[in-house]
Amino acid sequence: MGTLYSTWEWIRSAGITAYLLLFISNVAGLMYKGKIATKTRQPMLLIIHQTAGWFSLLFAFFHALMLLFDQYVSYTLSEIVIPFTANYKTVASGVGTIALYILLFLFISSDVMKKIGRKWWRAIHYLAIPGYLLAFIHGIMIGTDTGALWMVIFYSATFVVVVALFVIRIFNEI
Repeated sequence: MGTLYSTWEWIRSAGITAYLLLFISNVAGLMYKGKIATKTRQPMLLIIHQTAGWFSLLFAFFHALMLLFDQYVSYTLSEIVIPFTANYKTVASGVGTIALYILLFLFISSDVMKKIGRKWWRAIHYLAIPGYLLAFIHGIMIGTDTGALWMVIFYSATFVVVVALFVIRIFNEI
């Protein structure tokens, strides 16, 4: 009897899930301080933001870990943790590693927010959008489903929503 899912399917599904959860976290985070976030909606948006973010990080780590077991591309641990050292799609792999590090940095800074202060935490938190964009670029450049219509629609829709909310947030209109 064969395995239930191939390593490639686990890598792929974990990466797509991590990206989707990162999208949800970014949307909730961008909406949290806007006009749409009434006092009654803010607690819900914060829970969604934090929970989706944590699960995004977990799925991203699982995605990276599973690369060690891929039989098509033989990633080494150093190729996964050191950006731009992978033999396979060096730039795309490196961008993904940096996106993961940004996500990890955001969570560490949130855990120590009281120690570093709200001003530093907020400055660090501005990395959320570049981190999201790097994850988006990583998926487009290296994702094996990128050419599929459903994935083109998925990436396009999520990108447009995040960019639109970011622009609106800059002008403080939501």
